[in-house]
Amino acid sequence: MKAISGAQKRLAILLAASVLCGLFTSIPITSRAASDETELAAIINHFDPGNGGPAAGQLTAAADTAGRTVTVTGAATGVKNCLMLNIASDITVIWEADYYGWTEGGGLVDLDGEGVFEVVPGGALINYGPDTTLTGHGEEATIRLSGGTVEATGSGCAIYSAGKVEVYDGRVASAGGLAIGGDGASVSVTVNGGTVIADTGNAIHQEGACASVTVSGGAVRSAAGHAIRATGLESSVTVSGGTVSGAGGGHAAVYARNVYIHSFGRVEATGSGDAVMAIGRNAVVSVSGGAVSAAGGFAILTDDISSVTISGGFVFSAGSGGAVRMFGGTPAVVNLGIVCTWTPSPWPVTYIDGTSEGLTAEPAYSARWSVNGAQCGILYVNGMNVGFYPIPGLTVVLPQDIVTAAPAIAFEPYLVRVTTGSLNIRKGPGTDTGLAGVITDKGIYTIVDEADGPGASRWGRLKSGAGWISLDFTVLYTGGGSGSSGAAPTPAAATAAPATPATASPAVSPTSTHVFQTIAPIGTPTPTPTPKPTLNIVVLTPTPWIKVVPSPTPTP
Repeated sequence: MKAISGAQKRLAILLAASVLCGLFTSIPITSRAASDETELAAIINHFDPGNGGPAAGQLTAAADTAGRTVTVTGAATGVKNCLMLNIASDITVIWEADYYGWTEGGGLVDLDGEGVFEVVPGGALINYGPDTTLTGHGEEATIRLSGGTVEATGSGCAIYSAGKVEVYDGRVASAGGLAIGGDGASVSVTVNGGTVIADTGNAIHQEGACASVTVSGGAVRSAAGHAIRATGLESSVTVSGGTVSGAGGGHAAVYARNVYIHSFGRVEATGSGDAVMAIGRNAVVSVSGGAVSAAGGFAILTDDISSVTISGGFVFSAGSGGAVRMFGGTPAVVNLGIVCTWTPSPWPVTYIDGTSEGLTAEPAYSARWSVNGAQCGILYVNGMNVGFYPIPGLTVVLPQDIVTAAPAIAFEPYLVRVTTGSLNIRKGPGTDTGLAGVITDKGIYTIVDEADGPGASRWGRLKSGAGWISLDFTVLYTGGGSGSSGAAPTPAAATAAPATPATASPAVSPTSTHVFQTIAPIGTPTPTPTPKPTLNIVVLTPTPWIKVVPSPTPTP
């Protein structure tokens, strides 16, 4: 081997030094793992947000060596640079700062290491740009929300992690991307409170082979996508509390390989989509408590040979296709499980409490309409499985509150005597109708109908068909003497004496609302007064019993 000269040795050393220096200088100081919480606090305190200086705000970090924590406070707006932190496994960063900005190519905060990054009440991370707001790369790291806000108002994700995401309170939201995304082999998301919301994308989206999503409280919602999507071969979604809701048409609220719903968990599709869609061969859906409901689609749908067991809870659909549809099989409804389908009538819908009109349930008669406080909906009962499912916009009435219209009573004609020497006959019930004739004989006429109209408190229709007269200028006739049978009077002046009626009409017509004074026929001896039974009479008008007309001028 050829010997290396001293000059060559010195050149090799210089090249090696140059490479090493180049490598270190190419690595940003914020990407190196901090040896302890003090060094990590120093990295944060010296970070330049790129927002133009202290006037736009800075971050302040304080280290607690006893608790192995770094607390970040302060406020910064207009942030352009990505804060990169490498958090050791035994250190927790507590984020109380307000941090707003628009970043491209790196997100707002980028995390390495296996430590914990926790957003607490008062803390906020909001990115207006197209990138992810908070990114975590460590598979053993934890991003936790016990309050505060992590939000992406642009097209990026709010949180994207290869490790664990825990939401106990606060808000995670994305306007144009995923609220929480992840792709690690064993990524996990736990929601025990707060809200996770996506406007156009999926609220929680996990692609890891063994990814898991657990919801035991709070709310997970998507307006246009899936509330939860977990498609890995061994992935699972468990809902034991809170609400998972999807409103997007054509998108299931939960789109996953294996789905388990129990205790007080609730999964609902409020739009035209399905509540739960299990994908792939040998997928599993188990409902042992809670509720699964769909407003327009299926409560549970599978796309391949799979297993669906409903041993408790309430599975419900208002769609016409049924509550559960399986590929090549039927669901096992066992123990305390209830499956119910509602075929609604056109809105507005009203049902009677205790009935099951429009409902089809398995087991039979396990669901019926009911009222719970101010809410109307479905009461379901199967042994110890008892619950109430409210339906907005529905009306349920108690049986005793049902008002049945009484059958119409035929009008009973009665006799009146005209009290004025000239009473107009109108073509209709009112002085605004044409003149049909005049009554001048103060005779007796038969009234076969009544109506309201201008010019009189009540109008009566003549049996003859000649027209209508004002009942204000008549009195009830009870029989005796001579009078008219109701023949049509002469249009100009009906002066012929009316004929004596064949039979006297009753004193009170069941359908008459006009109050008359009863008088005896002319020439009839005054009878001895007899006690009259007490009647409950409703007086509709305060008009006098008789009006005196001073001249024969025609009246209404």
